[in-house]
Amino acid sequence: WDIVDKSGRWDIWLALLMSWPMGMLLWPYLWHQPLIKLKAIAEFYFYHKTQAPLRILYGGKRFVPGVNMPWHYAPVMLLITTPLITLGAAIGGLCRLFLRNVGATFLSRPASGQEGPSHTIEAGRSAFGLLLVCWIVLGMLPFMLPGQRVYDGIRHFLYVAPAVCMLAGIGMEGLLASLSRHRRVGWAAVCALCAVLFIHVFSFHPDYTVYYNALVVVPKVAFGAYLLDYW
Repeated sequence: WDIVDKSGRWDIWLALLMSWPMGMLLWPYLWHQPLIKLKAIAEFYFYHKTQAPLRILYGGKRFVPGVNMPWHYAPVMLLITTPLITLGAAIGGLCRLFLRNVGATFLSRPASGQEGPSHTIEAGRSAFGLLLVCWIVLGMLPFMLPGQRVYDGIRHFLYVAPAVCMLAGIGMEGLLASLSRHRRVGWAAVCALCAVLFIHVFSFHPDYTVYYNALVVVPKVAFGAYLLDYW
């Protein structure tokens, strides 16, 4: 928090305060009788267990959401349904943010009033990285709590996917920066990774909703161990 200047802190609070009214403004469902519909949404999630007694296949076993679903269902499903290139780049971006913040906290810093433009830019990047991490952690935490009714892969917390992709972008940027002396090699590596990613995901056409990455080896292994498309 110390690495974010005063104006940056106000930007964070403003973003948090504006998220609720903007969400309601951009969701036409809530335009008419918003309080009644918010109450209905809350009741749906609180009592969904009795409305839809599902049995979800996970790790070769069947679980009932809200009864005995393991707490790690949400993070594991995010890991095994994210392409490995994206996942690896996101982990690299996360490590880069961590090292950047550690350096800003424990290494030498300019004296107060002597910060230059580069320090302001770094502070903004650190604040943005913190928001991404909070986006993912706070977005998934409710689905890891006891009694939470989560099922069908990542569809209930799909909104964390943009944050994962932005972390992957930070990781890719770090790859290019590390190869700055060999710019052509860096761009060739990034283009090759993107091409491999596209070919791998496209190979699931038209069954994108049953995508699993190499952490479960092949789709045939996922069959009988994880939920596939049932529509």
